[in-house]
Order: sequence, then C-alpha cells, then structure tokens
Amino acid sequence: MEQQYAAVDSCITGLIARIEVLESKIDPLVQQLGGTAESGAIREGEVTNIEGVWNSHFGLLHQITQHGAAFAWYIDSIHECGTGTIDGTRLTVSWHGDNGSGSGTGLLVLGPSGEVIAIEMDNGN
Repeated sequence: MEQQYAAVDSCITGLIARIEVLESKIDPLVQQLGGTAESGAIREGEVTNIEGVWNSHFGLLHQITQHGAAFAWYIDSIHECGTGTIDGTRLTVSWHGDNGSGSGTGLLVLGPSGEVIAIEMDNGN
C-alpha cells in the first residue's frame, strides 16, 4: 500500500511541476487577451474552467484541477494521472495509469449560455 501511495504522490508531484511550468507561460497570454469568459460563447484565446469532478462515459470519476489553460486529472480507481491544455473548445491530453498510457484530443460541449456541459474525447470517453 505504501508503494501505491508513493506512486500516486510521485505522479501528482510531477503533474504539479508540469502545470506550474505551463501556467507561467500561459497566464501572461491569457491576461493579455483580457482574461477568461464570464458567460456566452468562448472567444479565441479565452480559457474555460473545467475544474471539478467529471464522470466519463465509462463511469470513471475524473478529479480535474486547472491553472489557466493547463489542467490535470487523477482517477483513483485506475491510478491514472493525466495532463492537458485547453485552446478555445479544443483539448489536447496525455495520461498514464493502470490501463496504460496514451494521448488524444477532445472538445468542450457548451450549453446555451456558454457553460461547459460535457467533455467529448476522441476515444469516446
């Protein structure tokens, strides 16, 4: 059990370091573009908040943390860590965990007032 916690801790530490590097590069750009969208459609260069718990089509709970356009997630049940970036409504992600590793792209699905109502990935999740 200690090895499992050490692996998770190492994964999270690595994710935090990667997010901090991305944040240092992305945040100044977001500020130059006028910050994030409060409501309505996402304009190019704006970053939408997806932080929180999301349930996948496979029934897996993703705990997402976000800093600017960079985000990371952890899925406890399969010990999966992942990172990604948001560009408008497009996502680019990579991950590794008990079920292997990979990368992909996805889209944020927006509701009528511009809020994110779903995340659709190219792997069907």
